[in-house]
Amino acid sequence: MSGYVKLHRSINDNTLWLSEPFTKAQAWVDLFMNANWKAGVLSIRGNLINVERGQLAWSELTMAKRWRWSRNKVRRFLLYLESSGNVKQQKSALTTILTICNYERYQACENVDDTTDDTTDDTTERQQKDNRRYTIEEGKEGKEGKEQSSSEDDDKFFNMDNLLALCVRYLGWNPVMSAGQAETMRPLTQIFKADVDRGFQAAAAVNAKSIHYVIKVAQTESEATSSIDDFDRLFGGKS
Repeated sequence: MSGYVKLHRSINDNTLWLSEPFTKAQAWVDLFMNANWKAGVLSIRGNLINVERGQLAWSELTMAKRWRWSRNKVRRFLLYLESSGNVKQQKSALTTILTICNYERYQACENVDDTTDDTTDDTTERQQKDNRRYTIEEGKEGKEGKEQSSSEDDDKFFNMDNLLALCVRYLGWNPVMSAGQAETMRPLTQIFKADVDRGFQAAAAVNAKSIHYVIKVAQTESEATSSIDDFDRLFGGKS
């Protein structure tokens, strides 16, 4: 049998799709539906992960929870797919990158409409949400990665997830950032939260939809704060 059957990714939101433990065939289709249509970037615990077309970033625990399987069953299933030439696995301390080997064969089409960009954003964002959802469990088991940075540092600085949320709120960014956007806003991870907040608020006040404007204001505020701190240290604080 040949040809295509259109299956929209919104089926993920149907209660029937997740209502009971997955079959192996359903899990295989689920990987296709959640793989990226084009390259994207997601953030896991403040680390940027590049996800190419035909790939998805899901840990074994994420799949086990989603499919209602044991982790051993997930592992056996992935080993079967890998040995049969259907997927390739790239494991790291943060997650597992799955590459669907025959993605082009199954997904290539001549006519692509305007929904493809939204579809890519949806799949990358879903992968990011699913990975966030199980970060705590993975940290407890100690098998999928290390604990996040100390709470003291978290209190002082924004991580990439926090900054992306601020960019979405104040600058109107897409919820899935590109690699270029991520690199552009990285300096803000080294500036105190209060100064970064002032930068975003200043941008919103003048309707400046530019991350460079935010960085400039935040850096100016940070330098001013540092000057005040230096003065206090030298002269014993305010009179």
